[in-house]
Amino acid sequence: MIPYRFLPSAEQELDAAALHYETECEGLGTEFLDELAVVLSRARRFPKIGTRITAPHAARDVRRYLLTRFPYKLIAAVADDVLIIVAVAASSQHPVYWFPRLAKVKP
Repeated sequence: MIPYRFLPSAEQELDAAALHYETECEGLGTEFLDELAVVLSRARRFPKIGTRITAPHAARDVRRYLLTRFPYKLIAAVADDVLIIVAVAASSQHPVYWFPRLAKVKP
């Protein structure tokens, strides 16, 4: 399993989403985090299973991993030695708002 790290903006999105769900219904934020952990674990074991995204100026292979119960996706840059989480994106958000973050992912 390869290690991973979140860009700070992706970590903020994760926290905001979990808080939103917890505010909606007690325990739902924890369920969101649990599902995200399962998706992240699978992505760490099999990085190439995510759908490849063509992103301009991307120095890395960029992949999308969908959550099943919640309308969210993980966007990650896949490197040989690490999975860099670029965004924890709600499906309702503009699909490529996170493109500028790829500049922070160094080769």
